Amino acid sequence: MEEFQRPPEAPVFEPSEEEFADPIAYITAIKPIAEKTGICKIRPPPNWQPPFALDVDSFQFSTRIQQLNELEARSRVKLNFLDAMARFWELQGTHLKVPIVDKCNLDLHKLHKVVHEEGGFDKICTEKRWSYISRKMGYDPTHSHASVGSLLRSHYEKTILPYDLFVQRTVQKVQQDVLVEPRSCASDPDFKVRKSKRCQGESAKVCVSDDTMEMKKLLFKSPGPKMSQNGARATAPETRASKDEHHRVVPDIETIYCLMCRGGDAEEYLLLCDGCNAAYHTFCLIPPLVVIPVSEWLCPDCLAKECHIMQDEVFGFEQNEKLYTLESFGQMADRFKADYFNRPPHLVPVDEVEKTFWRLVTSLDDEVIVEYGADIHTALHGSGFPWKDRILSPEHEVYSKSPWNLNNLPNLPNSVLSQINVNISGMKVPWMYVGMCFSCFCWHIEDHWTYSINYLHWGEPKTWYGVPGGYAEEFEKVMKRTAPELFQGQPDLLHQLVTLLSPTVLMENDIPVVRTDQHAGEFMVTFPRAYHAGFNQGFNLAEAVNFAPADWLSFGRHCVENYKHLKRHSVFSHEELLCRMAATVENIDPEIAVKTAEELGVVLEQERTQRDQLKRKGIAFSEHESFELIPDDGRVCCVCNSTCFLSAVTSPAKPGKLVCLEHAENLCSGHWMDCCLRYRYTLEEMKSLKTYAERRSQKYLTWKESVESALDASPERRPRIDDLRELIGQASVYNLHCPDLIIEMQEAVVEADRCLTAIQRLIGRKRRKKMKAPVVTLEDLKEFVVQLENLACEIPEGQAVKVSRAVWCWMSSKLN
Repeated sequence: MEEFQRPPEAPVFEPSEEEFADPIAYITAIKPIAEKTGICKIRPPPNWQPPFALDVDSFQFSTRIQQLNELEARSRVKLNFLDAMARFWELQGTHLKVPIVDKCNLDLHKLHKVVHEEGGFDKICTEKRWSYISRKMGYDPTHSHASVGSLLRSHYEKTILPYDLFVQRTVQKVQQDVLVEPRSCASDPDFKVRKSKRCQGESAKVCVSDDTMEMKKLLFKSPGPKMSQNGARATAPETRASKDEHHRVVPDIETIYCLMCRGGDAEEYLLLCDGCNAAYHTFCLIPPLVVIPVSEWLCPDCLAKECHIMQDEVFGFEQNEKLYTLESFGQMADRFKADYFNRPPHLVPVDEVEKTFWRLVTSLDDEVIVEYGADIHTALHGSGFPWKDRILSPEHEVYSKSPWNLNNLPNLPNSVLSQINVNISGMKVPWMYVGMCFSCFCWHIEDHWTYSINYLHWGEPKTWYGVPGGYAEEFEKVMKRTAPELFQGQPDLLHQLVTLLSPTVLMENDIPVVRTDQHAGEFMVTFPRAYHAGFNQGFNLAEAVNFAPADWLSFGRHCVENYKHLKRHSVFSHEELLCRMAATVENIDPEIAVKTAEELGVVLEQERTQRDQLKRKGIAFSEHESFELIPDDGRVCCVCNSTCFLSAVTSPAKPGKLVCLEHAENLCSGHWMDCCLRYRYTLEEMKSLKTYAERRSQKYLTWKESVESALDASPERRPRIDDLRELIGQASVYNLHCPDLIIEMQEAVVEADRCLTAIQRLIGRKRRKKMKAPVVTLEDLKEFVVQLENLACEIPEGQAVKVSRAVWCWMSSKLN
């Protein structure tokens, strides 16, 4: 078993109280560093300690059951292989027994894989390369490879080869035509006694071993309703059909024939299928059946259908029906960890738990099962943060309004998700997670490639792993290359959050991985398209939600294109979101307005190109459609499952269906003239919408440039205090939400006002009646002039102070 290699640590940030004021602005500021690792940890200022506001007495939740060695990709491939082979032998009337080689269980999956990589069983036998196979399997070279190789050949031939042959010759046929019912003699249109020339007069020469008397009584020993050799019906034992009070109709023995050779002779070797009554000679089966089934037996067609059903099963977590309280779950979780490590839970080092976790998920022999309270809806159960009716004290009131409260963060003005009018559970409304030791979340990226943020309210640490978003495609290739069998039956496997792969394997394949331990009171942030996974060190409770700064918009567009390729449904329409923001651009964050205008320009060009192509193909009829009034499931492209908003194509030949413009060919090929282009906006209306958004963004960019120029100006070109006041006023008039720049200007104005007040006192403009003039030394004037020169803006009265200083300096020089 491979040794776990611990990845390097993810970056950790500790914002000041001022930086902590705006979470999205702060995360945007640290993005150039943090996005290089995909994930990062943020430690709040020490005085930020929100109370835990969940109603513990009424809170109940169910859990997901996780068998650890089913989660890791390579382990699941092996387990699936063993399950399929065990099922194959079970349906053949026997049980799979894993052979022992060199005092260890033989890795049947690895042997199967190595043999296929080297050309297959027949080729290896012909070239006498079983000793090489034993070396490639990793057996001790000091042992006799000839004897180990002979053992491997024997076990392969007896255990794996029959399953191999079955898969090669039968399953492929059933996959191509799954719906075809297996043919039995009772349903054969040519139902009559047929004996081939090969079998006529030669039944006594059939080469079947007579070593066992059971073979001569096969019709009685094999399961299911049977016939005696003289044609009398034997008593049928209860079958699956009889349990449902439906008994199979068994044809007369005189009409039974083998579906392989079409012969009806050698009746003592005819075996009836428990699934369809079809008959097969034991020696005609591929491979020949030499062991008498002691339970039910299925023919190749029924067996293939059964195995195909197994292949179609989608892996997922079983939901536990039991309801836990935090107290009962915590007691179970602490007892499990204490029993497993044989010491109090809090005394187990995090690195020991980490190494044990990755050993368990890659082990076929250790079956450890844990439970995870995942995706608990806060809208139904309440949040861990103070919120709405869970504000129990003035202290709660402060944290209920905090922008770092995960109930508030997605809806902040500088989050694009604030422009989505519906509450999307898990994206805009937080979910909670109650963990125990080894419970885990598998590799995944966030819906629509949004950012995510996770806060650990209390409990033992949560260990995280992250991959930079720029390596997402390489990550996916490694996953598919490592476990291609999983992706063949489930192409969208990585969207199901059910698969792990050791960071060690990823790093060996040049995928950068980082790790970190999130402790209570700390935030974890994941960046767009950054794959992340992790597990819990013990009993804890966390809460998570998504958010989307302005820079997410381009990621969101690329994500929708990716979803189309995968035929995955979107959570919301990205085009509809863009257009809604463009139509209300005066009311949205200016940074978002800038990105909205840019993205709308890209979408407009795509839409123009696609509509022009449809016109050239012959679509002449078009009609306005208010797609936002249609439920999302009523405007889904029937080819790629994308949610249509700007346009779609319909055809009278296929009522009730529509497609996006990219897949119009699938609906309209051959009858373009009959199809209709349905549009939400004309191209001119889209252009006007884009221009409107650009005007707003240009107004902001001009203002921002003026502010930055003023704040960064050299001492000789500093703006006047009235100029800064005007820029602050414009921010209010134009509804420009730029807290950092506005605060910086306001601080500059406040400092200048302080200086102005002091100057007025110096030159006596605000001296009260009968008040003695303050004594000012030359050193006082010098210090004050330095303070004036350090201001971010000029004040007119400052010139008088400078003149006074110059005069005083001249007078002092004359006196001396």
